[in-house]
Amino acid sequence: MDSTDSFVAMMADYFLQIQPAMPSALIEEIKRGDVGPDALLGLFREYARLREKPSWGIDLGMRFNLLEFGFFGYAVSSAPTLRHSLGLLVDYGVLVGSIYDYQLEENEQTLTISFTPAIDFSDMGAGVAEFAFSSLIKQVFAVTFGNLDQLKFGFMDAQPDYIQLLQEYLGGELLFNQSSFFMTIPSQYCDLPSPLYNREIWELSIQECRKQYSMTKYTYERLNIVDAVNGYIDSAILRNQQGVASYAALPTSAEVSSKLGISESYLRKQLLAEKTSFRQLKEERCQDWSLKLLKQEQLSIEQAAGVLGYSDTSNFSRAFKRWFGQGPAAVRSSD
Repeated sequence: MDSTDSFVAMMADYFLQIQPAMPSALIEEIKRGDVGPDALLGLFREYARLREKPSWGIDLGMRFNLLEFGFFGYAVSSAPTLRHSLGLLVDYGVLVGSIYDYQLEENEQTLTISFTPAIDFSDMGAGVAEFAFSSLIKQVFAVTFGNLDQLKFGFMDAQPDYIQLLQEYLGGELLFNQSSFFMTIPSQYCDLPSPLYNREIWELSIQECRKQYSMTKYTYERLNIVDAVNGYIDSAILRNQQGVASYAALPTSAEVSSKLGISESYLRKQLLAEKTSFRQLKEERCQDWSLKLLKQEQLSIEQAAGVLGYSDTSNFSRAFKRWFGQGPAAVRSSD
């Protein structure tokens, strides 16, 4: 049984688990192997028929659990970043002969995963795409701290009658009559360390995926140590920026090393090999973020200081002057 067969067989097991009324003849045919995208479409068609409602794709996606899909599911769920998860999904989709042609596209502001039908299944409307979106949204929710309103979803079909359900579950901007199905995510979230990241599970799962599916298109290595530290600092700043009641201090070296599953001394050694230090990285991130925050007119200087973990605004002002030669008030007034 090749990778296409094994994937469809796993899907057959999953459909049978959540919908016991699935036709036994179809399930048995899939179990015998020699199947492909048409068999997968058959599964979706039967599920849609049995559910008897247009929004079956959302319903299926809400039930979907990636961990049902062996090492591939564990790899996607425990990936270091959202970029790793999406890259893995695209690579896997290509390898198993998916019903979609996948593509990742990126510019300075956004990362977009798009998929166009590889075979005709227009009789099912947008159900299969809605399943894909609603399956991915759980992973995206964790990394974006629930800020789904910043996402965009594109559909090739016209706006459905159940638009409110789509809006409530997916969030973000919904666009219809597009040339492809797509999901667009702000780049600022794509390289943040995922709160679902588990280094041991990730490394074991991705090794097995390489063996089973010969995945070579994308690089699935653990996070570069500098990127990892910067990511955890950025995550804390973004959480503070979400308008919480009180601002939290930025993570310490001990907290980040614990998240990475290494000792603080080993983290220090790794950063030294990169000719930097935790303190230097934190200061550089604060320096970079300080200018971005001051451009947001709704934020006072006191609030900008709080977002960056400063409990005393005067300490922030002194640091800012050291970085840029003048205080934050002077820089803001000159813009």
